[in-house]
Amino acid sequence: MSIIKKILGPIYEEYRHIVDTRSSKILFDINGLSKIFANTIDDNKKIKIRISHYSGATWNSLKSLVDELSNDDRCDVLIILSKDDEKMRKQAIEASVPYVFACDYDVSKDRPDALILSHAMDDTFTRDQRKHIRKVFVVSAALIHYFKDIDEYIRIAQIRYGDLEPDYYIYDKSMYSELSEIDVYGGKLVCMGNPKFDGIYEAVNSKEIDKRAKKLIGKKTVLWATDHGVQYGKIAADFAFAEYASFIFSYFLEHNDMGLIFRPHSTFIEEMIRHGYWSQKEIDELKNRFLRTDNIIWDENDSYDMAYSMCDAIITDCHCGIICSALPTLKPIALLYKSPDIESINEELESCQYPIYSTKELEAFLIDVKEGKDLKRLLREEINSKMICSFDGNNGKRISEYIISECMKE
Repeated sequence: MSIIKKILGPIYEEYRHIVDTRSSKILFDINGLSKIFANTIDDNKKIKIRISHYSGATWNSLKSLVDELSNDDRCDVLIILSKDDEKMRKQAIEASVPYVFACDYDVSKDRPDALILSHAMDDTFTRDQRKHIRKVFVVSAALIHYFKDIDEYIRIAQIRYGDLEPDYYIYDKSMYSELSEIDVYGGKLVCMGNPKFDGIYEAVNSKEIDKRAKKLIGKKTVLWATDHGVQYGKIAADFAFAEYASFIFSYFLEHNDMGLIFRPHSTFIEEMIRHGYWSQKEIDELKNRFLRTDNIIWDENDSYDMAYSMCDAIITDCHCGIICSALPTLKPIALLYKSPDIESINEELESCQYPIYSTKELEAFLIDVKEGKDLKRLLREEINSKMICSFDGNNGKRISEYIISECMKE
């Protein structure tokens, strides 16, 4: 028996057409090699994990999880984009993970082991497609709900991905506690840290800054991260840009010993252009003016991570998600209100921050930042511990291991 036949054993006859017995070479072509391994190493079959990417704005809640799964040799990872969006395509490409548009994806042929959803409005998949998916995981991007009560959040989520009857609902501590109280998901509810905190943790600890931000080094620096809310000629009640913009820019131009990182929400810029309030030319001119200052930058990075790392305090709108995502940094946040009549989005969370109802109150906040005063620091530490599972850079890793472990079960 030839050494080739001895090595290949019982599969020799089936694949002898790819063996050149007239030479010492084994001429395996790619297809032949794939067939051999497919027929002999079934226990090494990879876990098919499909990730539904619904919105570029919530990629930070998926990124570290995607990184962990795609770097695990046990997994075959594919990102499913809900729409052809340049930002979302760029995010998948930078993660070095293959992607497909939802309209081109055939779940009945793919039959994945796991589908991961993160956005409560994700309606990419339908009830009829559920039978082709082995397990569905909700890894929620939400840290708190944005409704008057939890029932409204559940109703919206049920209309969207609830039809898929998920097997697991993974939430951070605050949402987990609320959902546990009403036992809406039963034994399907899992408490784990949000992956969005991993990038923030890394940035805060690495202290990496980009070229434009170097002029802020050594200055007490404030991040102004706006929300959005301009639609059909109306401005949302909880969006206070117009009420405070002139004061904020003037204050920092007059106090160049402090730094300002201006980070408008991308949707806000789109709204202003779409409704004709601003032109792209005017925006570019404003950016150029910032470049010429000693202490103001326009932050256009893909994430808030660098801004969180550099800033000593934050200004944002009263209902903006920043109040949640920045909580574990323990930095003081000024919450801009137009009026005392506007209800708090979360009274407990707001209690450890600084509600602002006038430019005079905002000025007092900025003076405290400059002087290093923060009377609510200890309360913020307490509430952070109560609402956030973990802030150690490993949330994506833990969730990845959990998903793989559950998929490996019969």
